[in-house]
Amino acid sequence: LKMSDDENCVDTLLRVDENVSGAIVLPLSVRPFLKVIEYAVHGFPWIIVSTITAVFAYSYRWNESVQYGLLVLNIGLLVDLAAVGTIKILVQRERPFENVDDQVFEAPIADQYSFPSGHTSRATMLGVILSYFFPRLTPIGVVFPLLVAYSRVAMGRHYVTDVLGGLTLGGILGGLVLLTPMAVNRWMRKLFS
Repeated sequence: LKMSDDENCVDTLLRVDENVSGAIVLPLSVRPFLKVIEYAVHGFPWIIVSTITAVFAYSYRWNESVQYGLLVLNIGLLVDLAAVGTIKILVQRERPFENVDDQVFEAPIADQYSFPSGHTSRATMLGVILSYFFPRLTPIGVVFPLLVAYSRVAMGRHYVTDVLGGLTLGGILGGLVLLTPMAVNRWMRKLFS
């Protein structure tokens, strides 16, 4: 890559990222399928359903390992939401011009920005947790985040580097939440007794 005097390496990489990402964007006729993938990892329903399920699990004394899995899931969802939102506000990368502004239940400030992809981060974090608790489902835990990452670029919602950032962040967060001590689960059991 040849750079002019006033152009730096970062500008060149961003332009390449924009060009590659723009080439991946699919026609609007494919959008309904991509929206299904988008909704499958939207944060709002995940947080609501997992929180309600965890409350039932602790209130009705479900199996301790199920309670622990739900605890890890809820911590992961909240940590992912906070991390993605914070990074988006700090970086403030504008979304691609191909983006159609039709997302629902957006965070008013953070979701106007592109880096990192929150859907990709969440899908990856969920994939790590799924693979840990259900090892036979590891292929789904690997393939689904990649499908989500592709769909985010194909919809024009994100650049390739945004989804790479989401894959990386989700992998790190997934590994970190799995370090949640079982003692936290025992404390939650006492809280609901």
